[in-house]
Amino acid sequence: MSAGRISTTLAALCLTAFSARSADGPRPRDPWIYRCELDGRPRALVLALQTDLWLAYDTESCTLVRATRGDPQRGAKDWLTDRGGAVWWLARDGHALALEARYLGFEVRDGHAMLHFELIAPSGERIAVDETSEFVRATELGDDPTTIAPWLTPTKFALRRTLQARGVPEGAQLSLALACDLRHAPGNFLAENLRDGDEVAGASSMSRLTGRLPFEGAASSNEILLFFDPATSMDSKR
Repeated sequence: MSAGRISTTLAALCLTAFSARSADGPRPRDPWIYRCELDGRPRALVLALQTDLWLAYDTESCTLVRATRGDPQRGAKDWLTDRGGAVWWLARDGHALALEARYLGFEVRDGHAMLHFELIAPSGERIAVDETSEFVRATELGDDPTTIAPWLTPTKFALRRTLQARGVPEGAQLSLALACDLRHAPGNFLAENLRDGDEVAGASSMSRLTGRLPFEGAASSNEILLFFDPATSMDSKR
């Protein structure tokens, strides 16, 4: 596997009035965050980030299940699918335990949607997790994105998932397991600290990414950027 790595610093986010704009311009729908039934999930939460990138979360499992080009309720093409559901694990003393995830709602901070989850261990310990996902153009990362990774051309855009965890028990490590199908070439992602990562090519420009994002320390963060090429003839042929 060949993938670039990028270090990021999470800026403090201040609560502001609801905004229907992103750094890239107006959101494609108003309201751009809404609840619906989707793919048999009665409690889906959709984020219309930009015309080329909409997200669908299953609030029952606190999982990002789809990223699409356009409205997922109208048959939009998938950039990302995760049908298995993400799993949160807490490792301590050589043992790993799956955690129960509970959705606590969302808020808009500085124009970005922040989802709130709570993770509950069998012992009753609770960990708070906030996730902010946003549309990012490759050019926002620098004047010449290829200096970060040779495959990172200026035309690409990314889904940036930033997660913050609070309350991780001392001496334990929290991990989010990833297992998703992506419509991009293998290696087109940047991660600060992806562990046990593996990405394999599939048919017709599809790849599958597995790995885990670790969180160490009582308060910690991690993020991953998944890059895609703007759709042209892809949508008319598939």
